[in-house]
This record gives sequence, structure tokens and C-alpha cells, in this order.
Amino acid sequence: MMQSYTSSYTLRLHYATHLKKLLDILESVVYYLSKSLVMNKTLIGVLTVLSSFSFATVAEASSLVKSFTSTLEAGQEVDESDSEATGTAILNLLQDDLTGEYSLQYKLTVTENGDLDFTSLITPPETALTDDDLTDVIRLHLHAGAPRGENGLLPFNIRSIDPSTGDLASDIDNDLMISTVGGTTMISGLLTENEFTPVMNSSVSFDSFDDIVSELLATSPGQDTSLYWNIHTFGLQGGAIRGQVQAVPEPLTILGAGAAISFGVSFKRKLAKKK
Repeated sequence: MMQSYTSSYTLRLHYATHLKKLLDILESVVYYLSKSLVMNKTLIGVLTVLSSFSFATVAEASSLVKSFTSTLEAGQEVDESDSEATGTAILNLLQDDLTGEYSLQYKLTVTENGDLDFTSLITPPETALTDDDLTDVIRLHLHAGAPRGENGLLPFNIRSIDPSTGDLASDIDNDLMISTVGGTTMISGLLTENEFTPVMNSSVSFDSFDDIVSELLATSPGQDTSLYWNIHTFGLQGGAIRGQVQAVPEPLTILGAGAAISFGVSFKRKLAKKK
């Protein structure tokens, strides 16, 4: 039994190495498209989804169960937001091959457009924020329990700072990574039942991490879940950009895979020639 598992694990690592190379290609493509807008949103979505499979497969001893995507924008906020920042997000439901336990792997790519500054969230200033810090991101949340146009609950307060003191107020994800290059911020991490906070209101409750998993498993391809991402700033504390979590449409993934790989390889070759 142990020999069989070792062989399987070695094979997984072999595939993960090749898929990581594919991920590198696709990430460069997604970044290029987000800056140039030369392709339509559907193809950008296909590329983002495909990169999520590489992203998930690298996770050690876990299998990808289901993928979800989000488009973050000011227009989805309940409270009015004039932020011109935009973003995309991947949320992967993973299952541990040994224990059967679930986890949520996520990756956000945010184009700041001068309206978001993640510096304070990365390194809390430990001093009160002022009117000079209106674009400073102070909270990164994954909410649940609400459709588009409504405010929900907060089972995952991933990271936040207290604007009155500049001190870290919440930091639940030990795997959280935030990096900013040239106006684009990449955020990734992993959420498990240990990071979950039970929440409820008069109409809905999430008593356990399993309640989140059950909703994700029950959501049909292409349909919204009640989960959504929200990035809050000091100037827009109700939220600057928000994105509802939507189950990946299966036909879109299948039809787009071949085109995405072909375009990704071609694009990387063009980059190499320019260098």
C-alpha cells in the first residue's frame, strides 16, 4: 500500500513540474491581456481558469475538486465606489488525498489603476491612517451568505488593519502571500477549517467550514455562489472592489483549453524574441 502511494505521489510531482511551467506561461499571458485588452473577456476568463488547474495541481497531496472565478470591480459594491481598480480571482476547492479534508486555495490578481495601495496591508504602518492614505487597502475579506447587490457575513477575515492605530487586526492565513509589481498586485493563500469563523444572521448561517464546502459542491457550473471577495480601503471602508464567486462553466473550460495553450506558447515565444 505504501509503495503504491509513493509511486502515485512521485507521478503527481512529475506532472506538477510540467504544469508549473504551463502556469508560468499562462500568468504572463493573463497579465499581458489585462494591460492591453486586446482579447475579449471570455478568452481572458478561459486563460485564468486554465492557469488555476496548474495552480491547484502543484498543491502537495491534494486533488482539485472544483474551480470558481470572480471578476472584482467597483460596480458590484453595495455602497457606492468610484474605484477604477479591477481584479480577477481563482478559488479552488481541494481535497486532501489522505485525510479527505477540504481546503480553499485562492489567487487574486489586482490591477490598481492608482486607486489601491497594498503597502499598509503588507506592512502595517503602526500609526493612524490619515486623509493622505485614502487608497490604502485595510481589509481583504472573503464573505458569504449574500447574492450580488447585498451585504453578507464574514467567515474569512483574511487580513485587516485597524485604521485608527495602523496595527494588524486580523491575519488568519499563514500561507498568505502579497506582492506588487508595476501596479499589479498578486495575492495567494490557502484557507482551511482552522481559518473559518462561524457566522449567522436572521436568514442564513454558516456553522462550520463544511457548510461552505457544501454550498460550493452544490453550485452548478456557471452559477453564482453566495461567496464574494471584497477589498476595502481607508477611503472606501464599505469596499472598493468586489467580486461574486462563480462556479466555472465546464464547457467554457473544455473549449478554451486548446486555444489557451496555443496562444500562451506563441505569446511566450514572442516575448523571448523581443528579449
